[in-house]
Amino acid sequence: MRPFKELISLDEALRILDENTTPLLETETVSILELLGRVSAQDVVADLNIPPFNRAAMDGYAVKASSTFSASDRNPVYLECIDKILAGDVPNKEINENECVEIATGAMLPSSADAVIPVEYTNRKGNKIEIIKSFPPNANVSLEGVDIKKGEKVIEKGVVLVPGRIGVLAALNISSLEVYRKPKVAIIPTGREVAPLGGELKLGQVYDINTYTISSLIKDIGGEPIIFNIVEDKFEDLEKAILEALEKADLVLILGGSSVGERDINIDVLEKHGIILFHGVQLKPGKPNLCAKVNGKLILNLAGYPTSCLTNGYIIVSPVVKKMAHLPDRPKQKVKAKLGRKIVSNLGRHQFFTVRLEGDIAYPAFKESGAITSIALADGYIEIPYNVDLIEEGAEVEVTLF
Repeated sequence: MRPFKELISLDEALRILDENTTPLLETETVSILELLGRVSAQDVVADLNIPPFNRAAMDGYAVKASSTFSASDRNPVYLECIDKILAGDVPNKEINENECVEIATGAMLPSSADAVIPVEYTNRKGNKIEIIKSFPPNANVSLEGVDIKKGEKVIEKGVVLVPGRIGVLAALNISSLEVYRKPKVAIIPTGREVAPLGGELKLGQVYDINTYTISSLIKDIGGEPIIFNIVEDKFEDLEKAILEALEKADLVLILGGSSVGERDINIDVLEKHGIILFHGVQLKPGKPNLCAKVNGKLILNLAGYPTSCLTNGYIIVSPVVKKMAHLPDRPKQKVKAKLGRKIVSNLGRHQFFTVRLEGDIAYPAFKESGAITSIALADGYIEIPYNVDLIEEGAEVEVTLF
């Protein structure tokens, strides 16, 4: 057993991680159907107007606006309907002051028309159209270029591609785009007490949970997980896995073996090949978190208990991956609630305590760091500062939602 030399605060750990994380510069071209959530690596400038022609914004009748100026309920105007234009049709007739054409929403306006009279302000008898309200020029018309003008910058480098922005690309006939590539994150599960899924569960073992929770999180925050087989707590095996991971990935995550027990030899391997940035954080769960830098790349060693591992994935790994991916690390949604049962905490450690919500009441969900249901059955967590050891039932708390 080797005691922790020094525990640093969570803020200090996050600062160290931020200082040692650099956004990736490599890019790739991706099909429009795969762009959701990716980050644009280029500006996009429109090479045509959208819409590319004047079009009807409502179902009705295309007219010269001047022919309706005297129209009212008491003094209707009568026009002759000479044609019908549906969306996708090209007008082939021009109108004069006494004429109109029936037109559908989205259809191209005849060049001689400058307004559309909504159908609810008309009455039709054969080809005679009674108009009971006047409209000014451009009424109910989407003018060419009103949405996007040719030469306008519509997508900026560095923005996240959400459905609306993907729609802009489609409107401009852009079927692929250059984006920043996803960070590759190696996931190395460790420990002879962990059994692979589908394998035999020997006495003293549990099935591997962390690989699947962390790889799912990595996908969710914009990374690409690279999953390694479970590595036993042997120096040579772990060293081989880490060196291989450094060749394949931008960030390496080791799951388990970060503490100070007899088999926790990860720090020895990392000290041999690089520098330790921190080992031990004033955090619960997650005190044994270890961070090193080897060959210019970060290696994060997370505590092996499932709730500790995933909680620290959200708190510590997420901002690193998002920065590498050029993704904004936006504040999470928070709600106010009243505590349904008192919580006793540990002085000196910043605790993330999971809770489940029933209306505006937050009930403790945390059982222990080894219980996956401590987080699986929770709606979010409350943060308990290092200098607080008790929160009474009924106290107002702020719940950060997962």
